[in-house]
Amino acid sequence: MAEAGKQQQAGQQAGKQQPESGRGRVRRLLITPLEAGGMQRKRGRSVADHEKMLIRLADKLGYMSDRGLQGLAMYLVRMAGEGQIWPVENLILRTAWSMETPPPRDNAYLISLMKSRAGEAALEGGYVLELYAEARRLGPPPSRHQVLQLKDRAARNRDRARVIADQIKRNVAPATDRDWLEGYHRLRAEAEALVLEGKREREQGATS
Repeated sequence: MAEAGKQQQAGQQAGKQQPESGRGRVRRLLITPLEAGGMQRKRGRSVADHEKMLIRLADKLGYMSDRGLQGLAMYLVRMAGEGQIWPVENLILRTAWSMETPPPRDNAYLISLMKSRAGEAALEGGYVLELYAEARRLGPPPSRHQVLQLKDRAARNRDRARVIADQIKRNVAPATDRDWLEGYHRLRAEAEALVLEGKREREQGATS
């Protein structure tokens, strides 16, 4: 009886469907439908190189939602034109990132910027949250003029945070403002953690 119970339990576990990987979802919702619709590799590009590109896309776009991947597939069909040639990899990635921003820790550009001297300068200058929010949208490193804009935005955000904190103390803050303040503190903590992480790495590199 005990052995039969074990066999039944093993069968139930074997029957359970394993969760689909991010790479598998990208294949199912983006790559396979496009290939089935006639999307072709670029002329002159080897089959091996093309497949490597598709693997990189599957790895980098696994964070996207099902709806996002389906929308990206439709957009790429239009982007490919009558020739139905796969667009270049960087163009696909930029399009995907404009539709759904990758999570912070999966965003190599964001991590690099916040860990750099630019991130440290933003922390010291009081606009680290604003730089972080801008970098999450995959914007380029800010120019001097943009830094001034970020500092101005930071001052306005700090003023708003103080007002909402006071309203919370008096129990008159709307729920939307409470949510904003919670997000403000959470993103600021994420940004500061990355900057300090980068600073520690530079200090360790200098002493090694």
